[in-house]
Amino acid sequence: MPPLMFGLNISTSAAPGADPVRDAQAAEALGFDFVSASDHPSGTNPTFETWTMLTWMAAATNASRWLAGCSACLSVPPLWWPRWPSPSTVSPQAG
Repeated sequence: MPPLMFGLNISTSAAPGADPVRDAQAAEALGFDFVSASDHPSGTNPTFETWTMLTWMAAATNASRWLAGCSACLSVPPLWWPRWPSPSTVSPQAG
């Protein structure tokens, strides 16, 4: 069984004062095993592009295996699904 790991999710916000590199460096200094960032844009506020941001953080930290994209959007079907079920199939109350 692999050891339990602890990570920190870094915000992709591009708001004034946001600094994902500084946050990743702080996570590294605090001893976190990994950092992640969501790769699903949401909302109307400006955000950094996730994979570019992760590359930026990798270049500014000493860890080589501790960056991860965080993809857990259940509303988006995998490409291999033949079709997405209608809401009434998932929940009769929705249809």
